Amino acid sequence: MKKEIILLISLFSNIYIFSQQVALRDTISEEEFENFLGKSFLQAKTKNLEDATVYACECINKATHLRNEKSRANATKKCIESQVFVFQFISKLADIANLPDSADNSEYKLRLSQNKKSAEFQKYYDEITQNLIKKCDFSVIYMIRTTEIDFKALSDNPAALKAYEQGEQAAKADKWKSAAKNYEKSVSIDNNFALAWEKLALAYRHLNQGDKATSASKRAKEIRENLLR
Repeated sequence: MKKEIILLISLFSNIYIFSQQVALRDTISEEEFENFLGKSFLQAKTKNLEDATVYACECINKATHLRNEKSRANATKKCIESQVFVFQFISKLADIANLPDSADNSEYKLRLSQNKKSAEFQKYYDEITQNLIKKCDFSVIYMIRTTEIDFKALSDNPAALKAYEQGEQAAKADKWKSAAKNYEKSVSIDNNFALAWEKLALAYRHLNQGDKATSASKRAKEIRENLLR
């Protein structure tokens, strides 16, 4: 709420400054004022997006130190979601202020969505995310990519996540036998851990165990299809 108030104060300050600039004139055209108002809201939208980006980058960067991938993914989503409402609010004000003269804008209801699963909320979430990918450093971008792609495919089980992380460390070092062993342990703890099944399939391929790789991939696909239902 504080951000909305600050932005509105800023907008009204701009309008006051504009009124002082034209005070010496007898009249001001409606078109001139509408153009000014539209530009002011667009500037406010741009400024808010930049502020949201700075905050979310810092917030996500702190989340990189969390213990497991599930926690990091959850924290990353919350960092972005916390910026959506205000950005949505300012964006819609800018849309109203910049409606073409031909539009029937005599009455326009400002509807804001707080439903995180709605297409409306996701639209502004995605716009912030795209700006983050352009502006944040590599570690933050990696966190965003992982969250967007694999959030639902992660496990809630700490032991499964620990084994998965150990598998990831082994894979990074090209120790594929160790990686496969840890991924196997992970899926034995949580049989619905889709990402671990996918990484297990990859490890099997590196070990030239084609049948096992096919079986693991099939299981991962089944889980992901169930997640979409």
